[in-house]
Amino acid sequence: MPLSQRTRYASLEGFKSFMASPLNHEGEIAAFERGLLGEAEKFTVAGYCAVCDLKVEFKVNYTHWWETAPDGRRLPNWREQLICPHCRLNNRMRAAADFLFSSFKPDDSVYLTEFVTPLFQTVASKRSRTIGSEYLRDGTARGAMNAAGVRHEDVTCLSFPDAAFDVVGTFDVLEHVPEYRKALAEFCRCLRPGGRLIITVPFSLWSAATVTRATIDASGAITYLLPPEIHGDPLDKNGALCFYHFGWDFVDALTEAGFKEAGLSLYWNPGLGYLGGHQHIITARKGGDGSTFFRRLRHVFARSS
Repeated sequence: MPLSQRTRYASLEGFKSFMASPLNHEGEIAAFERGLLGEAEKFTVAGYCAVCDLKVEFKVNYTHWWETAPDGRRLPNWREQLICPHCRLNNRMRAAADFLFSSFKPDDSVYLTEFVTPLFQTVASKRSRTIGSEYLRDGTARGAMNAAGVRHEDVTCLSFPDAAFDVVGTFDVLEHVPEYRKALAEFCRCLRPGGRLIITVPFSLWSAATVTRATIDASGAITYLLPPEIHGDPLDKNGALCFYHFGWDFVDALTEAGFKEAGLSLYWNPGLGYLGGHQHIITARKGGDGSTFFRRLRHVFARSS
């Protein structure tokens, strides 16, 4: 089995240095992943789900594939595939949950910017002090729940008091928030000193600057700078517009919002079903007592089954 990888960088320069070094096993990783492909439209990959603590057969298909191998074969969108048949979480969701469970204490208070998802249900089942929310469009007031019991929050103007949480997690949400910098500031406000922010977003590892795909004005009029990109939305069958593909300046935005030690943890682990080349988790810490956080982080994603 190829070497599992886990590295952390705070800048494009650091990432480029890693990619040019003997520590980068990109070619070996790509060859391993191509070796998993067959002729069937659906297949499974054996591995270990760290969330379920079980050996499983992760499910894969070619939905939303967008890349081909050198021999012309389609490559699955590994990030959105490798679904565990038990917890129903895909690659990126399992990694996010694994990161939470491996890095933080059971009694930490957690806020996730989602609620009607398997990921929220999984985290809440293992962390009792977990609150989730969705951005509702049914007239529900901020901080209130609708008739279905779903809490409404606007991440650019949260209803929570200062220093309410130990951990904030937002997973593939901020690309849909035109004023994402306001959201970062709100996350910082709502975290306790030493609290941790955990993020996944579409991120271009080779890009210094964030790409703005669309803008929206005060009247709600949208200007498309690139062809519209629509992502799935559990509350809207029409999906959610993607405004950004982030670059390394996102790390600077975290610092400007008041965070420290912001950076990307890159990981790849075939035994845990974390495939797709260099996947990432973005983390940052609010200033204060948090010295043990990055000592814990060194152990996350390094293990194999």
